[in-house]
Amino acid sequence: MRKAVFLVLLFFLSVMAPLASSATTETQFKGGSTSYTHTFNGQGNGSAGVITFPFGAEVTSAQFNFLGEASTTTWSNLTDNKDFGGAGTGTWSNSQTGSFQYGSRTNLETANDEISLRGNPTNNMVSFRNTNDLSTTNSATINTTGQFVALGDQGYNSVTKQFTDLSVSSSASWNYRGIVVPVSEHEIHATRYSSTSMYSAPSIQRINATTGALLGTASLSTSGCTSSVSSYWYDAAVDPNGNIWTVSYQYYYLTKWTLNAAKTQWQCSSYTNYGYPNYLTGVDFDDDTGKLYVSYYDSSSYPTYNRYLMEVNPTNPSSINSTWSIGSAADYNYKTTSTSGNPNSGLVVDLPRVIVNEYNVQGSRHHHFSMNGFSLTKMGM
Repeated sequence: MRKAVFLVLLFFLSVMAPLASSATTETQFKGGSTSYTHTFNGQGNGSAGVITFPFGAEVTSAQFNFLGEASTTTWSNLTDNKDFGGAGTGTWSNSQTGSFQYGSRTNLETANDEISLRGNPTNNMVSFRNTNDLSTTNSATINTTGQFVALGDQGYNSVTKQFTDLSVSSSASWNYRGIVVPVSEHEIHATRYSSTSMYSAPSIQRINATTGALLGTASLSTSGCTSSVSSYWYDAAVDPNGNIWTVSYQYYYLTKWTLNAAKTQWQCSSYTNYGYPNYLTGVDFDDDTGKLYVSYYDSSSYPTYNRYLMEVNPTNPSSINSTWSIGSAADYNYKTTSTSGNPNSGLVVDLPRVIVNEYNVQGSRHHHFSMNGFSLTKMGM
């Protein structure tokens, strides 16, 4: 009787044993590992691993989790303009560093060590010359005289504002006109050349700043300097002391001139030669700070022909305090196929605003920048 009860109990436990083991989850691959890795060295098929099941196991469900990742990775650290092919929007074909040694770009612009989508410039603008230029002002003020919109009227004049032209006496010949310099509140000096060549020194006509009457001429003396300082003037500016500063594009000169009391003679006071390949294109003083700024382009930076703005020491112009990039040939290549882009001629510094002039036969453009601390950002054209 006892043997019968024991056998019945043994048979019962044998039948129930699979029910107990069915709750076990196996994660074991062949060899006892809990994971299987296969590295692909190219296209093709690979084994998913061999799973070992215990004897007598009954599989009721199976689950596989797959994770694919690269066995090795490499990257390039692109951090500055040259890594993206140089500043500008032109083609990119020069060698780079790191894993990606060559590249190309289309409709992209590189500047300030960053690359971004190229903007879509337009000639359309709102001048705010009349109240209809703004649908609603809310709490803002629209000044149609100064052509600006602001929270308050501070007497500002917009960069798009066109002032009344000064009608100059017909006795002042206007052909082959060069730079124009306001030497005082009442007098303007305008240079004039005998031909389209700017090699020879210009004549200087004195004009009344209010009436436009011709006051006469001013002579030019380069004694104590080299005669080349009077050639190829691309821009001029007046410092807080009334001295005139000119830049000679072809000869790389920044020259300081003093005026006599009658304003009838320019006398060369000093000059600085920045040397090839720095072609000077503009000069100006910031009225508030008295700082002196000079623009130039580097002809050795082929094919980009990079443009720069530098702040120099007025007492020692060969001492350069700071330098900023203001673009390349691609940024100043308006309706022309010139490899160096259109020349720049003229600079306005009224911090934080900086304006660089580009001239060509189709019409000049002004390139506007904003200086925030030591950062110079292009705002538009």
